[in-house]
Amino acid sequence: MKIIPKNYYIGLSLIISSSYYFYNYSLFANKNYFIFLIDIGLLFFFSLFIFATIIKFVNYKDNKFFFCIKNLFYTYLSVQILKAFVFLAYSKITLSDLIANTLIVLFSDLPINRMLIFISPYLIIFLLLIFYNLKKKKIDFLKLFKTFGFILFFFVIYRETLSTISFHNNKINTVKNEKLILDKVDKNKKVVWILFDGFDPQIYEKYKYDLHLENLQEFESKSVFVPKSFSPASKTIDSVPSMLMGRETKGHLIKNKNYYLITKDSEKILFSYQNTIFGNLSENNLNSSILSSVIQYCSSYIKSDKFYLCKEPDINKEKINITKIFSGISFAYSPFDKIRYIINKINKTNKKSNIKKIDLKNVKLIKNNNVVEDLDGHKTVYLSDYTLAIKNSNFTFMHLYIPHPGNFDYAKKLFGIYTEDELNSHILNLKITDIAIKKIYEEIKKYQSYMIIISSDHWFRAKDKDKSKIYPSLFMASTNQNQNNFKLKNEFRNVQIQKLIYKFFNNDVNTNDDIKLFIERKD
Repeated sequence: MKIIPKNYYIGLSLIISSSYYFYNYSLFANKNYFIFLIDIGLLFFFSLFIFATIIKFVNYKDNKFFFCIKNLFYTYLSVQILKAFVFLAYSKITLSDLIANTLIVLFSDLPINRMLIFISPYLIIFLLLIFYNLKKKKIDFLKLFKTFGFILFFFVIYRETLSTISFHNNKINTVKNEKLILDKVDKNKKVVWILFDGFDPQIYEKYKYDLHLENLQEFESKSVFVPKSFSPASKTIDSVPSMLMGRETKGHLIKNKNYYLITKDSEKILFSYQNTIFGNLSENNLNSSILSSVIQYCSSYIKSDKFYLCKEPDINKEKINITKIFSGISFAYSPFDKIRYIINKINKTNKKSNIKKIDLKNVKLIKNNNVVEDLDGHKTVYLSDYTLAIKNSNFTFMHLYIPHPGNFDYAKKLFGIYTEDELNSHILNLKITDIAIKKIYEEIKKYQSYMIIISSDHWFRAKDKDKSKIYPSLFMASTNQNQNNFKLKNEFRNVQIQKLIYKFFNNDVNTNDDIKLFIERKD
């Protein structure tokens, strides 16, 4: 039996750790470094143990069975290397995405096709290795893999160092948005823009009477409502930066922990304070606040000390649990994640939402829970934060994680109803949204001149199997100067909300009639 040097085991372990790093950590704008180090460290040492065992095992026997096992082992390492270099080459695309985008037959999201996407690189590489070995050519694959492991580790160190420096300096040449100078700024005005994550206006209109969404209906009766309003993209990561920058998008690029919006003209614009509505308002002596339970706006993407108040998820307060610190090991070695994914896909395909299980007419708050301070159940944005923000800010942007189907526990806490079905969860969360809008609306009414906008970043994506289909997203807006009700038939792009806010502060828009005219403009 050939004696394998210890540096071989280290090199092979670095392949797995590096591949996982590129997949799970290299693209994020921010992270909890303590969790990151534990997660990666545990994966490395676990791999060290596994590979020391496997190599001794496969080198001990020389027959057809162990020949096959050895090639399966080499196949697994080859795919991990390939995954890592795909990330290095494309920054964001995964190996699965690359295959799906290349082969037409795999465009469908059917479970069988997702399984083919997962299996195909392993199968192709395994067959190539078998063919190569049958030719009885000699290559020291372990030495080759070891070398790749150290190369990938070098790229991890290089990328993490460069990313950290670049992220904190944020001095990268990029195309910037043009500054907008308002000539009639009214600093007495206040604007509240509420982004309800995944709010689907079609579902709202269908269930608003069954759920008795009185507060949302009241707001609708005093606002301009556009049922055919469309968000810039189907995912939050693309849609929100696009709306805050006022530029249409066809995707994004994350480089060195910095987010770049890719415009329709293929320009790459840094998602920064200066290039958003916040920077433009600041240039016009108007201050802003952000309240978000979804995205780390201020610490990760649009870092600035000019916000009056910024509430966002605190990643450093993440609870360190078994799931998180062993996620690397689970990702790299457990086939159960893939099996579970396929089973869930099959179940969702065959499962129909049973709305009748929920007694919609009797969905009420549990006793002693009449005052809901936590606006969306994520223990981040509270009513007191909102009250403080609007008192001291001209513009308050709120991004709440409702009615996105994810707040299962909060719905159970408020209504005594629990469901993991996505549609039922979305519907229940509309009730939570109704409670939130009541409290938000009541506070802003105390001010003499205001505009309140409620919108969404995308629709309820699970309602249609056709992933290429586009559905409306929410848009309602109202002022207190004139509260005429309009339900418009024309289309509107939510990327124009930024421009509407500028016009309000510039006294070009003052009433609901003005909002209507703004939306109806053909340009």
